[in-house]
Amino acid sequence: MTPAARTIEQARQLHHSGRWEEAESLYLEALDASPGEADGLHMLGLLHAETGRPDTATQLLGAAIRIEGPKPYLCRNLGILLERQDKQEAAIACYRQAVIGEPNSADLWARMAEILTGLGRYGEAAQAWGRAIETTRAPVKSQLSWRLAWAKTLALSGDRTSACAQLERILRIEPDHIAARFDLGVVLMQLDRVPEAIAALEGVVGAEPTHAQAHNNLGVLRHALSEHDRALGHYELCLSVKPNYVEARYNLGTLLQERGELEAATFEFQTVLAVHPAHAAAWTNLGNCLLGCGAISAALSCYNRTLAIEPNETSAVWNSGIAHLTAGRLEEGWSGYELRFDVAGATPRRDYPMPLWRGEPLKGRTILVYAEQGLGDTLQFCRYLPLLADRGAQVQFDCPRPLAELLGSLRTNPKILVEPGNQPPEADFHVPLLSLPAIFGTTLASIPSERGYLRATKEARSAWSKRLEPLREKFRVGFVSQGNPRYKNDRNRSIPPELFERLSQMPGVALVNLQFGRLVPAGLNALDLSSEIGDFANTAGLVEEMDLVISVDTSMAHLAGAVGKETWVLLAQAADWRWMRDREDSPWYPDVRLFRQSEPQDWTAVFEKVERALQNRGLRSDTGAPGLVEEMDLVISVDPSMAHSVAALGQET
Repeated sequence: MTPAARTIEQARQLHHSGRWEEAESLYLEALDASPGEADGLHMLGLLHAETGRPDTATQLLGAAIRIEGPKPYLCRNLGILLERQDKQEAAIACYRQAVIGEPNSADLWARMAEILTGLGRYGEAAQAWGRAIETTRAPVKSQLSWRLAWAKTLALSGDRTSACAQLERILRIEPDHIAARFDLGVVLMQLDRVPEAIAALEGVVGAEPTHAQAHNNLGVLRHALSEHDRALGHYELCLSVKPNYVEARYNLGTLLQERGELEAATFEFQTVLAVHPAHAAAWTNLGNCLLGCGAISAALSCYNRTLAIEPNETSAVWNSGIAHLTAGRLEEGWSGYELRFDVAGATPRRDYPMPLWRGEPLKGRTILVYAEQGLGDTLQFCRYLPLLADRGAQVQFDCPRPLAELLGSLRTNPKILVEPGNQPPEADFHVPLLSLPAIFGTTLASIPSERGYLRATKEARSAWSKRLEPLREKFRVGFVSQGNPRYKNDRNRSIPPELFERLSQMPGVALVNLQFGRLVPAGLNALDLSSEIGDFANTAGLVEEMDLVISVDTSMAHLAGAVGKETWVLLAQAADWRWMRDREDSPWYPDVRLFRQSEPQDWTAVFEKVERALQNRGLRSDTGAPGLVEEMDLVISVDPSMAHSVAALGQET
């Protein structure tokens, strides 16, 4: 041993006993005598680290490595120093060098895995955790925290199947491991293995009833299954444990909003924003609730708050457009509505080789229009196709098969395409159907509102006329109570058909079920044609044989309006934008009358208004002339002085 080495050994003993000043003096003495003593540089570097001098510590360890080479212990200690200085990339480089010399050092692999996880490099972290577990000699139960971390990084790297396998292995070793069972539930959620995810999370709350995150996730799963009451219960349990759990309160707000409980949802979103004012999605959904309650200006203010937080949030711009359309400010709303393709979950815009039409001259050109939304939207906006023909265009319309024959009745007879396949038809331009109102600059005053722009064939009318012959003496009221159950807001627009029972008992009224494929419930006095209704061309003939159609907001309401049949539409409080607010008529359909909820879910009051209106409507005579009530109204309107005489009609003498 050299004199310098002996001095370093003496310094080491002082160092370990906490006599740092004396130790430092001896390290310096040894290094002064022998500057190339790597051990002295290493130990002095460690002492500097312990006494709050990290910069010189890393310099000293770096100098030791330059002299001695990348010895594992030197690289490990330098990595630890760099990690403490938040120099994570440099620390990883040191650890990688260290494991070259010590490939079976489980602790080194674990340290590296933790840093890589913190840096978001989950794939590399998962590999490092795998090596740590492979090389450790710790008992199996002592490995569980590492295995849990490995499973998390596997999931975060996208390898959720392997993550599940690791979590299941943990649970085989320790069935009561709550964290592993919770993480398994989360990963199963991500894999869309919903029943298994529910089972895992139910196991968590069974063992730990106050596990807030598990209740929140169960709420999300039950909500996705439309099990709203069970979802509500989980959210409430979660928030009873953790009232400021922003994610759970936001989720509760979205559930209440979907249930049509807009005031309650508004409260939840406001509570979220009180805790987290920069929650952009909460501002947007608060705006949607306020819009549903008719507070259009307040809703627009919320959307502006969203955009102040996230300027590129298209849903806020789109919802602003919806708000303007709802207010009847069509010219202000169409531009926002054009972003409908860009919001989350939307059907993407079709990619055709021909350019998108933006209003260019069309004389002698061919334009391909395609239906993009539901059947009702197509029925409402196909009215714009003749306007394209009026500009000299050859119009091709790609539409859903059930509408094909009916849409051929448009006055300009567009070429109807049904599922043209992958090969797009020849055309000069293409345009989505619901972009036409914006391009035509539609305002309330310029809505194309031609009566009966769609027509049933004579054959369809004749066939239904014969079928309805037994009701010839009655006032025939076609009704629709249910929409498509797959529509996300169906629970707020569809109603029990039993609500029509009082109407069916009115003298002279014959109810006719226009609901395709849904039988009339027992006890409701109505002619059930559900099994006889065909496509929309066939149904249009049936509708035209009605005296009145009463429908919830479905495609049937649009069909009846489009063929010019008197139609009463039953609307939820938060009705779709096309029905606007605070009006009983529709500028889109001259023959439509609107009956709105004044309170959410209150259909009873709506039907009371419908019943009074039907009583006042009067019943059609067998010749199609006005009924008695209408005759009275006509007499009074012509000569008000006859009101007393009319009032005496029917009195006993």
